[in-house]
Amino acid sequence: MMRYASTLVLFLLGFYLSAYDWPAADVQVSRTFGQRVGSEVLLGVEIVTNASSLIAPEKGDLVFLSRPGATVQDLPSGLGGFVMLSHEDNLRTVVSRILPEAERKTFQRGEPLGRVTADAGQQQSRHRLFVFDQQLGELMNPLLVYPPLVDKKAPLFYDVEVLAENSKDPQSLFGKSVLPVGYWEVMIDISDPSTLFGGLPGEKGSEIQRGIYTIETYLNGSELFNMSLDSLHEKAGAWIVKGMTDPLDKFLLNDRRWLLGQVFFNEGNNILEVVVRDFAGNETGKTFRVRGIRS
Repeated sequence: MMRYASTLVLFLLGFYLSAYDWPAADVQVSRTFGQRVGSEVLLGVEIVTNASSLIAPEKGDLVFLSRPGATVQDLPSGLGGFVMLSHEDNLRTVVSRILPEAERKTFQRGEPLGRVTADAGQQQSRHRLFVFDQQLGELMNPLLVYPPLVDKKAPLFYDVEVLAENSKDPQSLFGKSVLPVGYWEVMIDISDPSTLFGGLPGEKGSEIQRGIYTIETYLNGSELFNMSLDSLHEKAGAWIVKGMTDPLDKFLLNDRRWLLGQVFFNEGNNILEVVVRDFAGNETGKTFRVRGIRS
């Protein structure tokens, strides 16, 4: 029942919040909200486009405009030129890596924000989009407010491991079904595969890995872990996922590896379920039957 409820919530969020326009008609998402690449956690989404200019996603008043080369305190680095707009629904949007148009007080929906330039040797340009909820003081997952994109590929498990207390040797549940009774940390290696297509007819496209959206873990039917990357807020210099108490860095260990917390395997049969979804609702689940033995 919990799994069906989560899917319903995801559908309703998409139905009610997808009110903005993408800044270009041919947008593809290359990196997702909360995705970690190296040491960086993305606080918005990264898109690619062949468009020559990007447009305002919704009517909004100009809050700030920055041209390439300028340094703005308290904002992520690498934005290049960007435009920040304030909208009537208490949201602020940032469209980055553009050459902003002339300043104006208000942008209407669909009006040009700035011209784009592709990186050297690249046909497409890459941009980052951010959405800030002024009322809640949170960075929102932009996919909650932008229209859904076609995505038919489900997340992919590379491994599910458990690590015993006082041990440095994780055990893969893909090849291990009998373990000593006791406490074990659960870790998953997961990504959401996708294909980016260029602007040339018949081009094959390039394979990429995007981050996942939700993770749920159950042991013998009882929920142990439930996280959805809907928004992030800052606390004591760390980013906290909405509904969680610990920083995202505690769970997201590297680009694909997540620490889901501790479980206790009793003597006899234990059923561990891990379910992950991408934002489009594509789901992949793994069920493991672990027999606990007394050592």
